[in-house]
Order: sequence, then C-alpha cells, then structure tokens
Amino acid sequence: MAEDTVRVSIVVPAYNAGAFIGETLESLSNQTFRNFEIVVVDDGSTDDTADQVERMAAAAPLAGHLQLIRQANGGPSSARNRGIAAARGAYVGFLDADDRWHPTKIARQVALMDEDDALDLTCSWWRVIDESGQDTGRRGGPPSTRISLRDLVLDNIIGTTSNVIVRRRSLTSTGGFEDSLSYCEDYDLWLRIARSGSANMACVIEPLVDRRVREAQLTKNWSRMDHGWREVMARFRQTDAGLPAALLGQSEARHDRYIAYLAYEAGDFAAARRLMVQAWQKAALPMARDKRAWVMTVAALGSLLPSGLHRGVDIAVRRLRGSHA
Repeated sequence: MAEDTVRVSIVVPAYNAGAFIGETLESLSNQTFRNFEIVVVDDGSTDDTADQVERMAAAAPLAGHLQLIRQANGGPSSARNRGIAAARGAYVGFLDADDRWHPTKIARQVALMDEDDALDLTCSWWRVIDESGQDTGRRGGPPSTRISLRDLVLDNIIGTTSNVIVRRRSLTSTGGFEDSLSYCEDYDLWLRIARSGSANMACVIEPLVDRRVREAQLTKNWSRMDHGWREVMARFRQTDAGLPAALLGQSEARHDRYIAYLAYEAGDFAAARRLMVQAWQKAALPMARDKRAWVMTVAALGSLLPSGLHRGVDIAVRRLRGSHA
C-alpha cells in the first residue's frame, strides 16, 4: 500500500502472544474498512509470536497491510511508541495482542472523526471474553456518546487501550505513551489528550471490542496497578491544580472500589476490606449511589464469615455483579 494512501494504522504490541496473535490479526483482516495498515511490534518474545506474524504478513488477506518490527523487551509503552513512530496513517488505533475488534470498528470510529475535526480520540463499548475467547456476558463502556475531562478524571471509562483510535497529530502533540510508567500508562495518555482540547472524545455506544480477561493476569499485580494509578493522578494534579476536591475524592473512591475488587479476586480479603473503607470515607454519597460499591462492600464484609457462609455470599454477589465489566 502506497504511503500516501494509508488512512489508519493499527499498532499491536506483542509479547509472548503466540496463543492469541493469530485470532487478533484475523479480527483485523475482517474489517469492513480496508484502508489500513497493521504494525506489530514484537517486544522481545521468546515464543512463536514473530513467526506467526510473518506467516500472516506473507499471505492474503493481510499481505501488504502488515509489517513486523522486532525489539528487545521494553514494555508495552515502549512497543506502542515504536509502532506510532512507524505508523503512516492520519489515525492510529491500538489493539493488544490478545484482544479482538469487531468487523465495523474502524469504519464506525473513523466516520465519527471524519465528520468532526475536533475529535482527537474515539472509542466504543466493549464486551468481556474469557481466556478461551467465549463471551462472558459482561459489558462495559462510557455511558454517553461524548466523554469530557471530568468524566475521565472520575473513572477510566475508556477501559482498555484496545478500545481507541486517535488522531496521529494528537499523539504527536501530547507526546505518546510515557515509557517510565508500567501501569495505567494508557490512562495517563487519555488524560493528556482530554486536557488538550474541548469535547474532543467520543464513543460508539455499541460493543466493538472483545476484551480478553485472564483472571490470573488481572489480579496478580493489583498493588502495582494501584501504585501506577496514584502516580498518574499525582502527575495530573501537578498540571490541573484547580480541579474540585470533591471530584478528586470521588475519583479516588471509585479507584479504591475497583482495586478492592482486584484484591478480593486475588484472595487478599483484608486489603479489599481496607480499600472499601477508604472508598466510603472519601466519597460516601457517590458510593451509596453506585451498585458496584454495595456489591463490593457485601463481598468484602462476607469474607469475615466462616468459609461456608462466605462461599454463599460470594456466589450471591457474583450474580449481583451480573453484566458489569
């Protein structure tokens, strides 16, 4: 594909993704929008990730659309930034090597950005799939078509890096991903993009991403994820000192509730209880209006019961959690 005709570049960071990379790239081959390129950055994999990518790059339907870059392991931010540097499209999307895009994702989001030059970032709702690729029934995403800076400070409602397509000029002006961050590096970038414009983010209210959740991976580093979020918010507060204290308190409370969930799933029930106490102390009224806060509070307190009773409470709260991602 000639350089001047590429409209969308999809950057796929990959590290030991051999079990999933074929499925991920196949989801891109099925896109209804065809004016794109894929840049896979193999971040020092030791499995057959690169071999699979090379095979797919040499065959239809991705021949001419797919390039592979190899680098020593530097982490996801480094890999994404390397992909951005190689990208040729006016729009750049990100797709993790174990997730999938639905066939109309590029077309739907590019149409929004073509219609409104003020939009720097678009996303969609997502559905959660399990490790084998089966739909769990859980959904997530922003509650409205427009995303404000306030919305994003309250919660990372974009949800996953695999969800976004961004104008390349916005990535250039905001500096891309911060290599020094190991966790919440995507949230850091979304906050910088939101701060750089007005009403510059939009969402398609339909699940167009399959977000693969592997439970061991999700819960293993909850304390590091907590530290990463607090580092990102500390950096953000240095540049947005005028934000209302109530808004920041509610943001911290929502984060504590989410980290409590991760700690609970990891079996650290004492940490889950402590985090839920913190959440209620920081923003009692918003927590009282949040179904997820009540569900997580019941789960955390249920862990104090004898194991048999706790098991019954655990089953009940998982049912209550229902379709929430």
